[in-house]
Amino acid sequence: MGDKMRVKEFLSNIPQEEVTRRLLYIDRSIQELHENGLFVTCNMNDIEVIDNQITLASFKNKFDYINSGFNENGPKQDILELCAIGICAYNKFNEFYSSLDFVRFLRDNIDKYVDNDLVPEVMREYYIDVLERGNYEYANVYYLKNYVDKVDNGRERGIQKTKSTAVGRALTNYSEKEAAYVNILFFPALATLIYLVFLVTHFIFFN
Repeated sequence: MGDKMRVKEFLSNIPQEEVTRRLLYIDRSIQELHENGLFVTCNMNDIEVIDNQITLASFKNKFDYINSGFNENGPKQDILELCAIGICAYNKFNEFYSSLDFVRFLRDNIDKYVDNDLVPEVMREYYIDVLERGNYEYANVYYLKNYVDKVDNGRERGIQKTKSTAVGRALTNYSEKEAAYVNILFFPALATLIYLVFLVTHFIFFN
């Protein structure tokens, strides 16, 4: 299937700006899962990066439907976990933690691990907004509103706007195929129903 790595490997030993770019990319992929009614059921660290990309295969057997009843707070938990991983990446932790206990630890130690020079200003403000204020916004949305749109007339410094990821495209294609499959089933069924109505009508009136 290609080269695979864990999220920690994907976010380690790279410049700060690249950490930001990759975090926004993962965040956008998670957002598109949520927009299609899905959320991640595994530890966020267990998502597979395949050939340096997040694809639908990265979440194989690792997601569930939001309305399944398994975890109604799934999307919020995904956002919190990715925040924790991002803070680990910026602070160059040897291990990346994402449990809710670790999130609580970060809330109690924001001055040390978030409000420092290792975390870029816009991401620092984003993490504080999520962890302290409980505003569960996606990082890429926050970034666009509070950085990209205010810098260089809307042109970002080395960070590309991601309109759609491989995850979003795959889910869109799946939905289109599903709709096409429904249509394939529907029209023959409709034709059969019309034919049956015709036969019944013919039998009633002409016999």
